[in-house]
Amino acid sequence: MNAWEKLGQVNLPEKEKYIRVFVKTFKQIQAGEFNLRAREEERKNYFLMVEEERAGGWFVHVVPKELYELFKALQHGAPNSFLGFSVVAGNYNGREVRVSCFGVQCNELGLALARTTKRSRSYRLHKKGFKERQRLAAKAAKPPKVKV
Repeated sequence: MNAWEKLGQVNLPEKEKYIRVFVKTFKQIQAGEFNLRAREEERKNYFLMVEEERAGGWFVHVVPKELYELFKALQHGAPNSFLGFSVVAGNYNGREVRVSCFGVQCNELGLALARTTKRSRSYRLHKKGFKERQRLAAKAAKPPKVKV
């Protein structure tokens, strides 16, 4: 079985903690609070891998410790390819900065970002206008009151 097939069969226990790190890292990059320099940083349960040159941009990978060896095999086997689902978090020196969480399914990462990202002001105003139009339409649909 090759490394890509192994990755497809991964089922991480407690993946919620890695998803939280992914979202936190994403927000730090967007706010300009993340120090972008190529490194491999070991944390309690995961590695934070920052690559300066992958697919023409920066990559920040959250790699659970139990998947470190598999990640390294894929990293060296496909030096300029995407290593799974990633999200563009911003730009740095004219190049995209992407964040990935190795071994966690893309639908779970996407949902986590959607839940924690605030909706824009224009969306809120649009939604408010929609509710007002619904209220006016309901009022217009009621038959007029007739006094006898």
